[in-house]
Amino acid sequence: IPENAESVPVMIILPGGAYYKLSTRYEGSEVASWLNGLGIGAAVLHYRMPDHHPEWPQEDIERAVAYLHDNALSLHINPYRMGIMGFSAGGHAAAVSLTRGLPVQFAVLFYPVISMERIVTHIETHNWLLHEDADTATEQLWSADLHVRPGMPRTLLIACEDDDLVPIANTRRFGAALDEMHVPCEMHILPHGGHGWGFSPAMPCPDRVKTLLAQFLQNELRGLL
Repeated sequence: IPENAESVPVMIILPGGAYYKLSTRYEGSEVASWLNGLGIGAAVLHYRMPDHHPEWPQEDIERAVAYLHDNALSLHINPYRMGIMGFSAGGHAAAVSLTRGLPVQFAVLFYPVISMERIVTHIETHNWLLHEDADTATEQLWSADLHVRPGMPRTLLIACEDDDLVPIANTRRFGAALDEMHVPCEMHILPHGGHGWGFSPAMPCPDRVKTLLAQFLQNELRGLL
């Protein structure tokens, strides 16, 4: 929480790691510090690795939201100005939670895994979340782009065209699904940068990325006043 804050917006951060580890520095604590500089509180969620139990991360996200609501006064946060941010597999967890009606007001997804369909997914993430032998119905159930609904929160998507781990089609599919359901969305595809950079020195076009993110958050929070 920013110093001397009385009641600040808050972001739940979901690090990536293909659902078998968590990249909690550059997709966690470094992000939180940057958000604090904008006057936004941050909660880095160490969600459980699913180990073929795909509901576990979703349960942990729901518990985190409930905890922040229940303890808002002591934490000096405003639970009605809450967002969720996910990176890679954390982006998948966040996207799924949004399609299930997570009570947040805005969302940011960096180079997210979106689909579990084998032609487009990151197969390691797929296998740790589901199973290498998961059937088509299960893959579709956990493909966030297939479950977008009207009324979901405004979402910012940022990824790189040359991502060599998670195909850029994941980001494009989610953006297209949001657009089809008339959910406000900003999608920014950078030409170069690859995958997994988070808030590290490897972040491509850092001034541009941070400006895009800051402007999105400031606009969203201004609209919630």
